[in-house]
Amino acid sequence: MNKFIIFTVLFLSACTTQSLWENKPTTEYIDGFYYNKARNELLVSTGDNGYIFKVDNNFGDALIQSRKINFRPVFYDFIVDENNVITGSINLILSDKSINSKTINKLKKLGFQTGDSKNLHLTRFIKGKYYKIPDNLPLKKLDKKLAVKITKPESYVEQTGKIIATPATLLVDAVGYIITIPIIGMMMVITEVAGP
Repeated sequence: MNKFIIFTVLFLSACTTQSLWENKPTTEYIDGFYYNKARNELLVSTGDNGYIFKVDNNFGDALIQSRKINFRPVFYDFIVDENNVITGSINLILSDKSINSKTINKLKKLGFQTGDSKNLHLTRFIKGKYYKIPDNLPLKKLDKKLAVKITKPESYVEQTGKIIATPATLLVDAVGYIITIPIIGMMMVITEVAGP
């Protein structure tokens, strides 16, 4: 029992320091996009910033179709590395139930498939780069912004803040040890005096 308590205290204090250094996802809001068919590039706007992705023709054409057909996009595992390269997956799910068979066949030619939910969907892994966006691009603005969780590396300021905060966290961890170890010692003495 005593070993379990000591292990728990040590584990929890280590978790405090560990959580300080983890990258946490942030939420960005997509407010527009532009597909350059000649270059197979998709520019995604998140306000003043944006991302440029290389995409295949079928995916680009599907995005163009989104101006006439309602899709529900689902974003998975978007990560920006220290070189500003972003990777992740997007799943376009057909949410428009009133489309005709001709349009369905057109979507299937673009690579849409029927999933477990019986909805047509198109999934792509995409890779791109983070950029500042010029004001004069002909972006297709969205009626409603789309939230995307993106894990990014920390900036120099955030890292410096953590370096400064780490001694404080270690101090809190150490105080936890200092307070906890005498309590555990007293519990061990009481257990030995009281007997099994």
